[in-house]
Amino acid sequence: MDKNIYDYSNYKSYLRQRFGDKNRRRGEKIAAAKAINCQPTFISQILHANAHLSLEQADALNQHWQHSPDESAFFILLVQKDRAGTKSLREFFQNQIEEIIRRGLTLTQRLAEKNKISNG
Repeated sequence: MDKNIYDYSNYKSYLRQRFGDKNRRRGEKIAAAKAINCQPTFISQILHANAHLSLEQADALNQHWQHSPDESAFFILLVQKDRAGTKSLREFFQNQIEEIIRRGLTLTQRLAEKNKISNG
């Protein structure tokens, strides 16, 4: 089963998964670079160095990958958390991320309970 965006605690891991293995990565990186109006080498710097997406670039990737509104908000939070310059700000964004995951798990559990067939 493929992971979804909610399975990631940082956006760079998510990007690595989205770009795929080395055989597929080049084409995906070129398409992403075009979507955020940068050179493919900048994508490599994001993946393997200390460079970060800007919020505008993250928004452009949301549109490029056609994320749902909830996925878009989650991706932006991941970017904000990783860009945060202080521990307290990182914790602030981490708490928001955890709350979204918690709500999603609660909803999934409620739907599973509702779909169970009664034995009696």
